[in-house]
Amino acid sequence: MRILVAATFALALAGCGAKTGLLIPDADLPYDAGMDGGYDAGIDAPICMPQPVALQRRGAQIMFVLDRSNSMDDTLQGENREPGDPRPSRWDVLGTTLEAVLMGADPLLEMGAKIYPAVLDMVNTPAEACMVEPGIDITPARGRIPRLVRLFQTTAPGGGTPTADALNEVETFFMNRPAPGVPRFVVLATDGGPNCHPDPSIPTSECLCTGGPGACTADPDFGPYNCIDETRTLDVIRRLSASGIPVYVIGIDDPMRRDLADVLDRMAIAGERPRDVPGERRFYSVGDRTDLEEALTTITDTIARCVFELDPTPTLDATLEVSVDGTILAQDGTRTEGWDFTAPDRTEITLFGGACERVTTSGGRVTAEILCDE
Repeated sequence: MRILVAATFALALAGCGAKTGLLIPDADLPYDAGMDGGYDAGIDAPICMPQPVALQRRGAQIMFVLDRSNSMDDTLQGENREPGDPRPSRWDVLGTTLEAVLMGADPLLEMGAKIYPAVLDMVNTPAEACMVEPGIDITPARGRIPRLVRLFQTTAPGGGTPTADALNEVETFFMNRPAPGVPRFVVLATDGGPNCHPDPSIPTSECLCTGGPGACTADPDFGPYNCIDETRTLDVIRRLSASGIPVYVIGIDDPMRRDLADVLDRMAIAGERPRDVPGERRFYSVGDRTDLEEALTTITDTIARCVFELDPTPTLDATLEVSVDGTILAQDGTRTEGWDFTAPDRTEITLFGGACERVTTSGGRVTAEILCDE
């Protein structure tokens, strides 16, 4: 019901709560308004009108967490590159594609970066191959794209894939640098499952090897570190998403290693921003440069164009209706399709799935209003 006229004081309270919709006291009604008019009941009753909500698109912070492990020196198709090979590496492609996409991204976005593992002149031990420098490389701010590009130009792939430790550093940074009212996101770009398992005594039967045949058993020193480090990685991703920092996962997909792709799927689900395309991977699966460009464009567009600040803020007992081009959207707590509150104090909503796509691709108009109770 969009316009309610209370017949009695009790009905006014039941049908139009003081914090839901917009109460208009002492409204003048014609004497022939009927039984619901208030005058027939002998009481000046308020009218409850739906209350429009102003939507303001919000800026956001994105922390890119970038895997520069040894395998990022391969081609996108997974072929080894020798010194002087003219074919671009995965690291090269990631850098140039990020530059191309981010140069056209929304100027409201504040971007930062963490690359891993640490950049060392020589790697002689497993601990060095799995080292992650404390802190982050680029603090999120506007105008950071040139600095991000220089990271790719001044570093080369090398070492393991200590994804959990890199994400731990990002978590520490965010927890120590609160930014009330600013949506924050992590975009993880990697080319395989996380390794650098912290327990070198892990039994072979419990080791999902991230390398080629014999990579986890042939070398007694380095071998165990190639075991998948899934549990720790999922734990930190879940902590980030539980604290209101969703994690997008972009992965260079190796069709020969479905087991590692399954791990990336679980990481994407834990980050609460998985893809929701029937029959396809939950992470943003990359097989060529176009896939990577589309993934980065979709993610940055979603973050920049589908997060809205609400004014006024709906109270806990209020009903908010959100529409795109007049079509009402469902509230979706799973955050895969429709909309949901994405700030604990209900000051912000985010569109998901097709709803966000309609806004980003066709310029759909988003409106919202606080309804009266039925």
